[in-house]
Amino acid sequence: MADILVPDLGETTRQATVGAWLKRTGDRVQAGEPVVELETEKVNLEVVAESDGVLGTIHRQTGDTVTVGDILATLDLADSRQS
Repeated sequence: MADILVPDLGETTRQATVGAWLKRTGDRVQAGEPVVELETEKVNLEVVAESDGVLGTIHRQTGDTVTVGDILATLDLADSRQS
């Protein structure tokens, strides 16, 4: 398992809002593939999966306020090898 975390948002930005989930629980994802969009006052950004896997638990819902380092979701790495 690996956590998908809120990345560094820039020097002065510490919070974001979960804008939209691009993947759903159980979806397969590849490393580098966008999983969720975050919105800040300055910019919107896509958070990508750092590894291949299957999206497990989503911990933050659309509209939630998150800060750098918060866990957005969990990625099940073991399932990524199954077809």
